[in-house]
Amino acid sequence: MDNEALKEQAIALKLYGLQAHWHELSDEQLPWLAKLLTWELSERKHRSLERRFSSAKLGRFTLLTEFDWQ
Repeated sequence: MDNEALKEQAIALKLYGLQAHWHELSDEQLPWLAKLLTWELSERKHRSLERRFSSAKLGRFTLLTEFDWQ
């Protein structure tokens, strides 16, 4: 992922401290930063999904293999 795409991700994630110091990053730091931003985005999506499931009050899902068909 290139520098501009990473910066756009940081903006989308509202990482204001990172944005303010973006000029201090070197090219060697970009690969771990890409991994870090990917982790953050993934965790935010996961928490969002969990929050929506919780607020929907759906309860526990039953797998089809565990469903009582009687």
